[in-house]
Amino acid sequence: MDSKSKFGMRLFELLPSIYRERDNSDRNLKKGELDPHNGDLGRYLDASGHLLDLVYQTLLQRLADSFPDSSENGLECQEWLLPYFAQLLDVKLLSPTREGKQGEIGKAVRLRQGKGTLSCAEEVAETVGSLEIEVQEGWQRTAVTPRVGQPLLPARYFGCASEPVSGSPSHAARHPALPAASVDFRCASAALSSPQARSFARETSFDGKLTSWRQAARHGNPCYPGSFEDVSSRTVDFRSPSWDCGQMHPRRLLCYFPPHPGFFPDKTAETELRPDNRDETGAVFSYQPAGRDGRVYRGYFPFSGETWKPGKGSCGILILQSEGDDPFHMPVCVTEVDDNGLVLNGPPPPAGSPGEFSSSLVRLQPARVLAMPWDQRGNERYRAFFEDADEKSAEPGGPVESHLFRNKTLGKRWFMPIRVRGVIELNEALTYRFEGLHLENTLRITQGRVSAFECALRMVEILTIDYKAPVLAARNTLFRRIQAARGVTRLEYCTVLDQTLSEELQSSDCIFLGILRCHHHPLLPPSEGCLRYCRLMPGQNTTGLPTFRCNSAPVSMYASDFGERGCGVLHPATSISVRFGAEDGGELGAYHGRRYTLREKAVEEKLKDFLPIGLEAVLIPDERLLSQPPEDSSIQEG
Repeated sequence: MDSKSKFGMRLFELLPSIYRERDNSDRNLKKGELDPHNGDLGRYLDASGHLLDLVYQTLLQRLADSFPDSSENGLECQEWLLPYFAQLLDVKLLSPTREGKQGEIGKAVRLRQGKGTLSCAEEVAETVGSLEIEVQEGWQRTAVTPRVGQPLLPARYFGCASEPVSGSPSHAARHPALPAASVDFRCASAALSSPQARSFARETSFDGKLTSWRQAARHGNPCYPGSFEDVSSRTVDFRSPSWDCGQMHPRRLLCYFPPHPGFFPDKTAETELRPDNRDETGAVFSYQPAGRDGRVYRGYFPFSGETWKPGKGSCGILILQSEGDDPFHMPVCVTEVDDNGLVLNGPPPPAGSPGEFSSSLVRLQPARVLAMPWDQRGNERYRAFFEDADEKSAEPGGPVESHLFRNKTLGKRWFMPIRVRGVIELNEALTYRFEGLHLENTLRITQGRVSAFECALRMVEILTIDYKAPVLAARNTLFRRIQAARGVTRLEYCTVLDQTLSEELQSSDCIFLGILRCHHHPLLPPSEGCLRYCRLMPGQNTTGLPTFRCNSAPVSMYASDFGERGCGVLHPATSISVRFGAEDGGELGAYHGRRYTLREKAVEEKLKDFLPIGLEAVLIPDERLLSQPPEDSSIQEG
C-alpha cells in the first residue's frame, strides 16, 4: 500500500507500546519513528484505516452539504444541491459560476434588506458577477435648471474641505451641490486618493488595490470623459441603453467595471509587506489549518503604515522562512480585509514548518503572475506552484505514456498565473500535457503530441505526422499561431489570433481571427475535419470543409497583441452571435470557461429585481478603474 492512512496511524498509535515495538522490531525504521507500514499488524490497521478515512470524508462532505456558502474545511457543498437551497429561500439563481450561486444563497437575506440602495447594487455585482463596480445615478448626471431657493447639501458631503466663498459669485457658482450643466474650465475634475479617516471618502478596489478616494471639482473639466471620474451633467439620452449610448437618463444606473484581464494580468510592483511586531515574543503571524482535515490553511497577517492594502480576492506570494532554512514561496489569497490586517488562505506549508513566524521570517508579496524561466522549472522556489511529472500507464510497472506540466494553483481560490519564458523543444514520443501555463515563446515538438487546457501559447509548432489521432488537442486555450502541417488538430473553446495551419481541423465553439489553410497550398483550407459554432475570418474559404452554424460577425477585443492585458477578451461591442454564440449559449473562444459575458448578463438581470421599478442598470467597461487615483495635491481644486 503506497499511501498512509490517517486513521490507520491513529489506530497504531493507540496500541500499547509493546505491540508496536514487536511489530517493528526487525523492520527498517524511518527517522527513528515507528511506521505502521513496516509490520503485518501495522499494515492491517492501515488497511482498516483507509476505510475509516473514506467514512470520515463522507461525513465531512455531508456536513459541508448542509451549508451552501461555507468552505472552511476545504470542502464545499455539491453544486447540484444549490438549486434546492435556493428554492427554500425563494432565490432566483442567475450567476453562471458556482461561487456566484453560493453568494446569492448566502447573502439572500442581506440583499433583500438593502434592496434599492447603491451599496446593494455594488454587492450584487460583486456576488453574482465577481465584478468590482463603481455606481453613478443617472438622475445626478442629467442636466436640470437650477431653482432659486433650492436647499443645498453642505460642500463637505461631496469631499470639499471648506465651503466656497459666498461673497464672490464666481466662487459660489462652484458649490458642488449646484445642478450646474456648464463645465468650469478653470479646474480639472477627477478622482483623488483620500485618507480613510474622512467620512466622505469612498473605498474601491483599483485593480486589486483597496484605495479610498473622493471626487475633486465636480463642475470642473473632466480629465477622463466617459469614465467613472466624469460626473459632468448631460442632456437626456433617449436611445436604448448600452455600453456606449443611452446612459444619461434619470432612469439609468451607470455601473462602471474594470475590463477583464484574461490570461495576462498586469504585473504588480515588487512590493513586500511585513507584519507589525505587536507581540513581545515576536510571534505575530500564525498559519494554521482552517479545518480538521488540514486541506486549507488560514493565517492573519497584521500590518499598517501602507498607503494601500491588497483588495479582497487578490492573490499573492507568501514567503515563509524557518530558522536556518531557505525561504519557501507559497501562493495565498486574501479572503478578508480589515483596518489592522489581512486574512490569508492557501495550501499547507512545507512539512516541518512551525505554525508561527516572527516578522523577520515572513513576508507577503502582492502579485498577479509568477514568471518562471523554462530551464529553472526545477528550482525549489517554484515547488508549490509548478508540477513537472511523468504519467505512467494504468498497468503496474507500465511505460511512461505522458508528461505533465501543470500549474498547481489551477482551479484554486489562490490561483496564480505562471508565465514560462524561453523556447521549449521536446523530442520524445510522449503526450505532453500543459495545464494553466502561459508560454511566452515557441513550443516546438519534433515527435509526440500536445494537450493544452487553460493555457496561452504564443506559437505551437508540431512536426509529428499523424492523420488518425490529434497531434494537438486544446480546450479553453488562447493561441497566437498554430502550425501542425502534417497532423490532426482538435480545438474546443479556443481563440487563434493569427494563422492556423493544419492538414485536418476539428473545431467547436472557437474564434479564428486569421486564415485557416492547408500546409501545401496558401489558399486552400484544411483538407478534412469539421467546424461547428465557430467564428471565421470574413472571406474564409471552406470548400470541402463541413461547417455548422458558423459566422463571420465582427469581433472587438480589449487587446489583440499576445501577452497584453485583456488579450482575446471580448468587448461589449462584439456581435451577439459571438458573445452568446456557443452551443450552450455562452461566449465563443478561450474564455468560455470563465463566463465573462454570462457574468455581465447575470448582473444586469439580477439588478432588475433589486432596483426601484423602472430603473435600469447599464454596465460600462472602464479602464480607469485599473489605475490608482493620484494624490490630493496633484490636482488643484476649484
